[in-house]
Amino acid sequence: MLSAEFLSDGRQFIPAQAKTYTIAVREKLGLALTEQKEWLDQVRAELSHRCYQPEHGPLFTIQVTRFEHSDVLHVSVDELIVDAWSIEQVFSEWSALYAKPELTLPALTLSFRDYVLALTGFESAPRYQQDLQYWLTKLRAIKPGPELPKASDWNGLHQCQRLSHCLASEHYAQLKQVAADWAVSPTALVLTLFIRVLQQYSRQPEFTLVLTYFNRLALHEQVNELIAPMISTALFVAEAGSDSLQQHAQQVHAELLADFDHLTVSGVRVLRELKRQKLCSNDFSLPIVFTSLLGQPINRTPEHFLQQQTYAVTQNAANVFRLPGL
Repeated sequence: MLSAEFLSDGRQFIPAQAKTYTIAVREKLGLALTEQKEWLDQVRAELSHRCYQPEHGPLFTIQVTRFEHSDVLHVSVDELIVDAWSIEQVFSEWSALYAKPELTLPALTLSFRDYVLALTGFESAPRYQQDLQYWLTKLRAIKPGPELPKASDWNGLHQCQRLSHCLASEHYAQLKQVAADWAVSPTALVLTLFIRVLQQYSRQPEFTLVLTYFNRLALHEQVNELIAPMISTALFVAEAGSDSLQQHAQQVHAELLADFDHLTVSGVRVLRELKRQKLCSNDFSLPIVFTSLLGQPINRTPEHFLQQQTYAVTQNAANVFRLPGL
């Protein structure tokens, strides 16, 4: 999908011959370390907020900064055409070809179009219909997203203020140990904490979140090698949980397990059906998304580009909220 082209009516196609892409190289020789950092911050600020237009590809940017004693590779890509799994696959193949230019990768016999058509055909299967009924029953009285205080001065134009925190390895080990002691997954524990923070600011303690997950059904032996946006969504109902963090995390974990048995139907498909049945309004929206890659297996060789990764961000379109104290 890196070479995909989009038409103004929303249709997309992959040309038989991909266009040649030239990687821009910027020479920044002789810079002091502080100047190098300033330059990298400038590039990252620009690329992290780059808005791509689907009908004017490509939907990615690749640049190289060449310093005196090192090179830095910058990559920006619109997740309209890839998911995190795809990014890992791209860099895995790129690293292999960089190490061995004579290497020939196995030819793909599956396209994203093939996969989408197979998924469409699967919608008539009993399993799909059962899962759809599960969600329609569960979400018949669906709650909206959290009612958070919004910025009063937002004029529709903004840059996101990114809030981030990095756990030291020993602290993450402690978090995983707590999760194990409570018989919940690290993702369930972090999701519980996320919910409890939102409940501190939301007008209503019960709301619906959008969860994202990899959705590569085993329809073909090469499905994991596709470079495509194969992420899907699930709708998670956050309820007023127990005062005990442990009990609340266990409730969230149990709910996740129940929902994960019915993920052949995406949250988008469920919302469409709810709107079709007039069980929610046409302007109904769920603005808060939770994504977790905790526990995601990563297999990288020593020469893999991402073994030397120094900076990475992802970004979704979002509403602007103002949370007191944050």
